[in-house]
Amino acid sequence: MTRLSNSRPSRTVALAVVASAGLGAGVLAPVVNHVSFGTMSIGTAFVEAATGNSFTLTKPVALPLFPNIMIETGTLSVSDPGTQRRLGAAEALALLTHGSANLVLDDAVLSLAPTQSADPLAPDSSQSMAPLLQALMKLSFTNLELRKAHLRLGRGNGEHATLSNVTLDVTKTNATKAKAIGSFEYRGQKVSFEINMGTEAQLQASMPKGSAAIGRALDIKVVSEVINFSAAGTLSAGDEPQLSATTSEVEIANLRQFAGWIGLDFGNGSSLGTFKASGPLEFSPRSIAFSEAKFELDSHPATGTLTFKWGGARPSVDGTLAFTTFNITPYLVPPSQKLETAFNISRFFAAPHMESPQFPIVGQIDADLRISTGEVTLGLSKFGRAAASLSLKDGVLLADLAEFELANGGRCGGQFGFKIKDRIPNYSLSGKIEAADVALLSNALWSYSFVSGMGDVTFDLKADGESADKILGTLGGKVAIRQQGSGQIALDLRTLAATARAQTQKGWGGAIRGQTTLEGLIGEFKVTEGTLTAENVGARAGDASLTMTGILNFPEQFGDIKMWITHPPKGAENDPVGQAAPGIPPVQNSTFAFAPATAVDRADGTKSKVSGGGLHILGPFARPEIRFIPLDQPAVGAMPESVPPAASTAKN
Repeated sequence: MTRLSNSRPSRTVALAVVASAGLGAGVLAPVVNHVSFGTMSIGTAFVEAATGNSFTLTKPVALPLFPNIMIETGTLSVSDPGTQRRLGAAEALALLTHGSANLVLDDAVLSLAPTQSADPLAPDSSQSMAPLLQALMKLSFTNLELRKAHLRLGRGNGEHATLSNVTLDVTKTNATKAKAIGSFEYRGQKVSFEINMGTEAQLQASMPKGSAAIGRALDIKVVSEVINFSAAGTLSAGDEPQLSATTSEVEIANLRQFAGWIGLDFGNGSSLGTFKASGPLEFSPRSIAFSEAKFELDSHPATGTLTFKWGGARPSVDGTLAFTTFNITPYLVPPSQKLETAFNISRFFAAPHMESPQFPIVGQIDADLRISTGEVTLGLSKFGRAAASLSLKDGVLLADLAEFELANGGRCGGQFGFKIKDRIPNYSLSGKIEAADVALLSNALWSYSFVSGMGDVTFDLKADGESADKILGTLGGKVAIRQQGSGQIALDLRTLAATARAQTQKGWGGAIRGQTTLEGLIGEFKVTEGTLTAENVGARAGDASLTMTGILNFPEQFGDIKMWITHPPKGAENDPVGQAAPGIPPVQNSTFAFAPATAVDRADGTKSKVSGGGLHILGPFARPEIRFIPLDQPAVGAMPESVPPAASTAKN
């Protein structure tokens, strides 16, 4: 008996098919018919007598026509097909001579290699073989029974896994057809299979894409709790046999459970459940490919092509899938949690050594997928068309969103990247959102619609870390907002300025119960270690002009913001703009190109002082200190010593 091996987790959706088709096609076809297959290519066989009617193989025997299937060891015996009783040597020889024996292979170890196994010993046609072994090699028997066998997928150092308790019962249904029923166990799951196939190679015209090939008709069905598979087509013989099926069906009840069965970890979640595929199929010992097929993933129907490959460092999947609709919520949010608070990118994409990542597939497989859908659902929101490509190679992920239609004609596109460097996850995100509600950005930063209204958002960000706090603390890059029309901020600035002018206040007070309408908002921000720095921010609110400077430190949930609100003198709205007051930056490259001024020139040459002031907002986001700043006395303001400056905030 051989050592059971489950060494590498390079398993695929075709594992059960490999075992059953390889066992059925490799073992069944050559041994079920009294026909001549011409010159047989078999390795030199060595046997020793065990009893008068059984022999124990001590050296591998390559099966005729399918030399990639080897009988490594086993005991071959003969019995009466009618009574199944043990026979004496004379009776056994008589049955073997007439080709009516029932052959039984006990305690066998078989091996399945993708290609023909090289045998350094050349065949010796003159070597005398025992009658029982001759019957096996010359196909001179009525029935073949395999009991208590093990099938190794691979040979020697290339061995990947072992199927245990393999049983097989082969019978002829007529002169040219055979039927085999059997089962095996793998990682606690029993898999049953049934194979019907021709015993003579012939021209098969009913092939995919109108082609034809010489091979044997094969109809296979595999049934288990984790995967059901059926296919009908042609099996070609050779060093690397291939099944070309005109029809096939695959059904997996739960992809995450199936992944665990074949040695992968897809994590936990309500997504990646059911998977179905039907259509033409090409199967070889190294891949399984569906062409022009129908698919279903978590009740989402699709059409296209899909290829699974294995045998390398990682299994891989390539394909093009067109869905009609797709609900992405279960793929982003754990079960029974809310979309607004549940998504945590640090748990979604994670390093292999991290505990229980939500989607740990990165690093386990390679992929090259192109996906499109006519409609996308996220929570209660519905969106239009979307098209994306996903590349996953050597643990490096690059997702390219080519098209995504938002509500009211908005659209977005961009790239997301993920890789592990020095055992630390690294993230990158870049793209543009056009003609969409800028609350998308506000919600991402605050989980709250602080800014809303239609506009454009561009972003180019990078971060690294193993937790959400560390990702936020290393976030860097640039963000820009443009609103040509109107928008809102979730603060009543008039109320806030009035109460702050009267006295310095703690917290937002009644200002958070109102909002302020803005026109022509422009915002350009730099992000350093999770701190947002306003570089060029301004807008109009009625006849007032707004500009802003300062920082928002998200890791510390702390801000130091100065917001200037100025009104031009009556009748001077269209007069030239004077010099900006000290401490108030100009807003450039905007639709209004405004610089708040302390005074403007009248048409008669006199000057008129503008009105307004500023607000200094300093402290924690939830309850900052807010005080009024007169235009002629701009506050410098400093962050308290207990809170480190944003620019020097250490990485967590």
